[in-house]
Amino acid sequence: MNCKKCIVLCILLTFGLYMLSAQVSVSPDDDFYSDATGWVLKGYVERLPLIKPYPLNVIRSVLDEVAEKGSETDRLRAEFYLKKYFSHSFRVSSATSADVKLKQVDSGGDDDTNEFEADSLFSERLSFFCDRQITPLFGIGADIGAMVRNNDIQPKDALPRFTVNTETNVVRPLKIESSDVDFILDPNVIATFGTQSLYASFGINKSGYGLFPDDSLILNPSAYQMLNAAFNYSGEHFSYSQLFGLMGASSYTDTDSYSCRKFLSFHSLKIPVPKTNVSVGLYESVVFSNPFMPAYFMPVPYFIIANVAGFNENVLSGIQLEWKPFPCLALSADLLLDDFDAKQVLKLKLNDGGIRAGFKTGFVYSPLESFCDFISLSYTLVTPYAYTKYNTLDDTYNYLDYTNFGQSLGTDLLPDSDRVSMTIQFKPRPNFRLGTITSFIRHANAYESLDDEDVLSLRGQYAADGSINMDTQGISYAADTTDFLKQDNLMYVIQAAVFGEYEFVTARCGRLSLSVQYTFEYIKNDGVDNAIFSGSYETPEAVKADRERWENALHDSYNHYFSLGIKYTY
Repeated sequence: MNCKKCIVLCILLTFGLYMLSAQVSVSPDDDFYSDATGWVLKGYVERLPLIKPYPLNVIRSVLDEVAEKGSETDRLRAEFYLKKYFSHSFRVSSATSADVKLKQVDSGGDDDTNEFEADSLFSERLSFFCDRQITPLFGIGADIGAMVRNNDIQPKDALPRFTVNTETNVVRPLKIESSDVDFILDPNVIATFGTQSLYASFGINKSGYGLFPDDSLILNPSAYQMLNAAFNYSGEHFSYSQLFGLMGASSYTDTDSYSCRKFLSFHSLKIPVPKTNVSVGLYESVVFSNPFMPAYFMPVPYFIIANVAGFNENVLSGIQLEWKPFPCLALSADLLLDDFDAKQVLKLKLNDGGIRAGFKTGFVYSPLESFCDFISLSYTLVTPYAYTKYNTLDDTYNYLDYTNFGQSLGTDLLPDSDRVSMTIQFKPRPNFRLGTITSFIRHANAYESLDDEDVLSLRGQYAADGSINMDTQGISYAADTTDFLKQDNLMYVIQAAVFGEYEFVTARCGRLSLSVQYTFEYIKNDGVDNAIFSGSYETPEAVKADRERWENALHDSYNHYFSLGIKYTY
């Protein structure tokens, strides 16, 4: 699209858009969940289920508690949610969104001037919503949408780096012949049965886990939804959850080809330490395919099943510590280990070779009697080759990496990266929110650490940087020899964003919401995440030539992202 037209369009749309069509009972990235975390910190709510989203009876109970004993500000927010989600069981909506990326490029002249190029993404989504508690024990939720969007660019090309495309869909985009648009079906349905403390659910939805509302090492709320069944118990002395999911395995050779023979099993246990404000959480997740393993349905440690029995599934284990030193503040530390050797651990011996792991720490602060909703500061790191698994099942499909339809189920960071991120959100009124997000990210290409001899042994095509969706055939040794962020060329990313959303509410005419966001992004050594090597080689000279080509292509980038969203719900 012509750059001048895009700039004019941005001005006309008052700076662009970013719109999420979330539904509280089926989508863990709904704004309610950040408020719910704050209400627990303030002491209005005693506990929450481990896995998001929550059933309607839990959501209703939380809102009723806050409306009864919360501060004036929080009572108004709770009453706002009660009217929004429980006044009408059925709703329809139309959401229009536009995302525009303006990037500065070298003009190629002698005066060192830059020009702007634009990438634009536009979409229209029609949705049917349902939130209904049919009986005290049984409730259903639905967000069934149909979307059209332009297909001349990929959604990721219009969003800031390391940002997950939140337009989730189980059914891949339907390509319309001789058309500039794609058609997307986006079904999100869930049914729950049980009490507030003990319930089971079944549906097609996204899932989230952990203290931070926007990211997680193990279950990211922005990941693609999956067909799943879940169980949850929340008690005074311990809480337990379990989830089983059916996912899509992406193809290494055909980007439009997927296989549904990929499964996920997840369970977690959280125990409060008596007479302290500390809680300890243990969790595990395993990705497996063929043969199908019913053993992973049992509430026993997955790493013992996999390692002792000799299975080759992708097992991730983690421990989470949360400490509330005083009301309104929670500190968290989360360590994830990917496929550590249980036999060596039981022998009190450290693993040989590299460690594939993730780590996240930080705090969330939600002040009392303030229009400041919350402040969060976090540090996240992911070592090289985390979330990946040597593929012994098939040389075509990605059955064992920690992905669903090619997208990571964990953090949106690539392996061999770290990030410091701070979010401040304000709610001057229940229907008005604004805030800022700042991030500093480092990323390296794990393949840069491979010497020429290692590269000469590689065969066929493989991922750009040894990360998610990597075809690990023939390079299993790489995970044991790569250092974290010790490569010669590092990519540095600075992002600063401001956002706002306002919802106009009328009793007769429904709800109209407007959302805007602007993000500035500076990237030093842009291109580090591109492929270094092109394929099989015969001579070391060919390897060196590709290294030089990749290194010479590195450059600095300055990007501006404008987002605007308009949504009407009746």
